[in-house]
Amino acid sequence: GATKLEILSNEDASLLKGAVELVPASPSSIATALDSDSGFLEGGIISWDDLDARRDVDRDVTRQLVNHLRTRLAASPNESYSINHSPGAGGTTVARRAAWELRDEFPALVIINFSRDVIEVLDFAFRRTSLPILIVIEAANVTAGQRDFLYTELRGRNVRFLILDVRRHHAPQATESAIALADPMTLNEAQRFFKAFSSKANTDRREKIRDLATKKDFEAYRSPFFFGLYSFEKDFIKIPDFVKNCLESSPQGVLKALCQLALVSRYSQERIPLTAFNVLLGMDATSSAMELERVLGDGPEKLVLVTSDGVGIKHPLLAEEMLRQHLRPLENSNPDAWKAGLNEFCIQFIRDIVDFRLEDSARILEILYDLFLERQSSEGIGKSRFSELIELLGSTYGERRVLESLASAFP
Repeated sequence: GATKLEILSNEDASLLKGAVELVPASPSSIATALDSDSGFLEGGIISWDDLDARRDVDRDVTRQLVNHLRTRLAASPNESYSINHSPGAGGTTVARRAAWELRDEFPALVIINFSRDVIEVLDFAFRRTSLPILIVIEAANVTAGQRDFLYTELRGRNVRFLILDVRRHHAPQATESAIALADPMTLNEAQRFFKAFSSKANTDRREKIRDLATKKDFEAYRSPFFFGLYSFEKDFIKIPDFVKNCLESSPQGVLKALCQLALVSRYSQERIPLTAFNVLLGMDATSSAMELERVLGDGPEKLVLVTSDGVGIKHPLLAEEMLRQHLRPLENSNPDAWKAGLNEFCIQFIRDIVDFRLEDSARILEILYDLFLERQSSEGIGKSRFSELIELLGSTYGERRVLESLASAFP
């Protein structure tokens, strides 16, 4: 006969009303929009079908997390436990995997749109099954205030529950009430990610993915996000969210310097010397890489790479997305709207080079030449009239203003 959990899955789906997603007690027992081909490896949210097919990559923390949640749920609790994860570390996937592993033992639900109706749904699930319920929440869908309200309301109704709270931190720490999912991942995990992603990526990208999994020079990149980025590049849909999460707390002065760095990384073959980037940030030119990381903060540090050759953004697509988000006018959803502000941004960069007295640096002159003067080869037709960046400005007027500014600064 049907178990309590199967009855809940099959008969009570209509009560969820798009606010709560029920983890099915058996494969495909409840159809949702997420149960189609979700493109998980390309950056989509993992579906229950994906989990049933084990399309995710085993993480070192998963078994420990599942065992811990099982023990706590068996004690009939009303408490919370957290997954503290850095951006791009895969916290959502680990939480859903844990819920999936426990689905036949306890009711497991994911809140996707918080409202007061959610309280009624969770209360009903507990009364219907007489089992403690696992509730998965994420900061993107449930604010800290809503989480506290949820906790208080359920406890007041004597519902037995365990909230699995998925929260993003740039420097996650494990505590008695939380596990940490941080990067870089371990080498063993990296090998598993290489196996999963290399089979899906184009052949010409597999060597780079192997380097990511094995080489010391790529350790700073070793996270689920970068495996997806290297495997699918422009088709990887998580790039905007990752950049936004990394930059959301940056002061304007830091954000401006970071986007100037992004301009160089995207449209030049050079890296900015550490001394010059320190000056653009308003720091002493001789400041160390460690001091630079402190000023940038934990979020931007995930975008920036500091080497003996200088400072750059870790990937051209990240650099372009940084410019897109920084220069796009508010309330304008056009993905190309950022280009309208590019000419003024270039002019200000040239002025800053002069104002900070960086124009005597041979490396800086090489960067400016690459950005504004070096003509790009076009397949089949030789070289274009202007550099890629100048041609991107989109108007003869904008091109002329930038080039005149350059000529004025460097007569």
